[in-house]
Amino acid sequence: VGKEAQLNKSLGLFCAAVAATDLLPPSMKNNLLSSSGGQQQSHGQFEPARLTLSLMRKECHNMDVNHFDSDEVVKSLNILRKHLGQDADVPSIPTQSPEFAPKVLCSSLLCQNLGMGRLLIQCLNNVDEQMNQIACSVAMRWLEQSEDGMARREFVECGGVESLYSLMCDYVAPSRAAALRVLCHLASNDYQEVHGNSAIHRRMSGVGVFKKVSDELRLWASDDISACDPQVTEACCMLVASAARKEPVLRAELVNQGTAAALCLVLLKGNSTEKTIIAAALAGLANLAIGCPSAQEVIRSSGTIAWAVKLLDTALPPLLPLILLMLSNSLDGCSVNQDDFGACGGCDALTRV
Repeated sequence: VGKEAQLNKSLGLFCAAVAATDLLPPSMKNNLLSSSGGQQQSHGQFEPARLTLSLMRKECHNMDVNHFDSDEVVKSLNILRKHLGQDADVPSIPTQSPEFAPKVLCSSLLCQNLGMGRLLIQCLNNVDEQMNQIACSVAMRWLEQSEDGMARREFVECGGVESLYSLMCDYVAPSRAAALRVLCHLASNDYQEVHGNSAIHRRMSGVGVFKKVSDELRLWASDDISACDPQVTEACCMLVASAARKEPVLRAELVNQGTAAALCLVLLKGNSTEKTIIAAALAGLANLAIGCPSAQEVIRSSGTIAWAVKLLDTALPPLLPLILLMLSNSLDGCSVNQDDFGACGGCDALTRV
């Protein structure tokens, strides 16, 4: 097209054209590129992208044909992760638009009939711990950079949620934490169906993701935490916070599955003073309490309001804002909780804050 503004509006079309050109026989490809004549600016944008796609096509093909060779698959996954990450060493596209940043371009190119979703699911289902953990990292970077949702749609429709659920039930803590982090991203960046229903959230709930999360949180608050891992517990809290942020119907369902009660247990009886876990649990409760009477009731009946009021005099950032947010959402529109807050000395504590 030759006009940067028009190219920026159609990154997907640009990547599709790159993909189509890369599939041409060498002679036709050379003729096409050489026929650009004086349009060197357009060629300068096109050729680096085509070379990047060729590299990715090669690595995806290597993963496909060598799926029984763990070393080869891990090698290809590491190359893809590098090109999608902060350390990406790919030919930069000469334009001022952030839409053509190398990472975003790589993510869009991976949606060009390379079967990326299927290949990642294949790796997630593998028993090799190194492979499934790197696959989670690649999936996260791919999904993060897919601004149009194509990667998320492909990943979910290939069974990504189900594979991640299986992985979060694994006995290896790093694999469980890696799977939960990808689920967090999917939950916070849901794509909507025609009627506005949360497709990914329903899928997570259907396979048992949130029930498993509640079980993990209760385990952390139990007397024996030998089987627990701080990173897994924190990721579970953040998954609830991400999922509860958007949909009122889902909040009530999460409360019914015991997530609000489990988060309260993490705060009241948790076996750690790690601020990251406390912060994540507060964020989860704050989001669950938004316009959700059942969550507000659980927070009050568990004694979490009184617990939070006691912390107001001593808490510092980043915990203080989260405590205030949780209290605000749990009191909003709930006179019983407001009375409990006042009886605990909440108004005086707020004045001191």
